[in-house]
Amino acid sequence: MNVHWVDRFWAAVIGRPRMFPAGWGAHDAFARLASGLTDAPVAIAPTLVGEHGSFESPLAAELPPAARTAQFRWIRPRDDAPTVVVLAATGEHGFARRARWAAPLVHDGIGVVLLENPRYGVRKPAEQARSAMPTVEAGAAMAAATVAEGKALVHWLRNSGARNVAISGYSMGGAIAGLVAATSPYEVPVVAAATGISPAPVYTQGFLSRQVMWDRLGEDPEPRLFAEFERVSLARQRPPPGPAVLLAYEHDGYVAPDDVRALAAHWPHAELTWLPGGHVCGAVTSGTAVRRALLHLLT
Repeated sequence: MNVHWVDRFWAAVIGRPRMFPAGWGAHDAFARLASGLTDAPVAIAPTLVGEHGSFESPLAAELPPAARTAQFRWIRPRDDAPTVVVLAATGEHGFARRARWAAPLVHDGIGVVLLENPRYGVRKPAEQARSAMPTVEAGAAMAAATVAEGKALVHWLRNSGARNVAISGYSMGGAIAGLVAATSPYEVPVVAAATGISPAPVYTQGFLSRQVMWDRLGEDPEPRLFAEFERVSLARQRPPPGPAVLLAYEHDGYVAPDDVRALAAHWPHAELTWLPGGHVCGAVTSGTAVRRALLHLLT
């Protein structure tokens, strides 16, 4: 595969092993995650101070104390505007990058909710090294909580008068957005960028696999980790009942193009658009394409 040179450079510079230094954690983590995906959205009543909101995570018991309160920023032209919940990509702490590319949406009449991932930004435990999950269990709990929080925000926004509510994200954020849309009890339009059908090959075959501390995961860990992540493959969920747009990069070294094609085949009503470049550059330049897709779905 012709991988973009920036992806190769980025993987060489920051690709040293640093994920899962404390090993597996609880062995049933992904089984618990998978079993809870289809749970109904939890009703929340966020505390709002200006643009900033917070609420107790529906999966607070699965998270360390610092991560148990969900934090979000709600930027809106008016309370009843169509709204998109935008989830964080891997390693995306805070709201600054998403707020910059989303700002034009507000000028176009679309509200934007930016959720801070558990274990990221102000929700990062002091003992955690940057974005590295200490155990596989911690990574599974973060993903499960983000799905539950995303569904809760969509449910709350719908009940608060928003005319239409979509979900979006890049890379990991796109995968979790797909799970929110696929497991919600109603139509949730979704725009997923740089997202494949499963996280399993991303963590075991793509450039991200270089960051896994394989020696901390026992004997023959690759097939076991693949099998665990495969439990939350989008292939195991129904296609989202609402409209969907997939944005993919032709020279992605983290999410293989074939995995995006597999997701497009599983989501037969999704629109698939190929963009030039790779994964790392796409994280910076995807804003225009994502905005265009959201305007298409929400207006």
